[in-house]
Amino acid sequence: MQNLSSRYSKLTSQILYPNKQFKQYHSMLVRVVKMHFAPHFIEEFKSLFNATKPKIANFEGCNGVKLLQHETDNQLFFTISYWDSAAHLERYRQSELFVNTWAKVKPNFLSKAEAWSLLEQ
Repeated sequence: MQNLSSRYSKLTSQILYPNKQFKQYHSMLVRVVKMHFAPHFIEEFKSLFNATKPKIANFEGCNGVKLLQHETDNQLFFTISYWDSAAHLERYRQSELFVNTWAKVKPNFLSKAEAWSLLEQ
């Protein structure tokens, strides 16, 4: 039974992270950020995220990043990113890439962004 479970976990990880070598998923840090934008910035944000996503995904310690938009409130977005550790996430948050991107995004918030760092159980 454990062998089947192991194969299922590996298959699931390949679906979630097709461009990354699977690491111990249960020990990864999952970062969720909630952002509420002004209507005029929505399309610009989507373009900015799509341009920046490959750079974030290739950042050392990042195992994937995705953007979600709320089903009925099109001004509400969530990013979900997967990190090897809190230290890797912090290095990204101190990077020029993050600082420059955040400087473009932050003035367009309707409310303060919220963020959570979570561990898969």
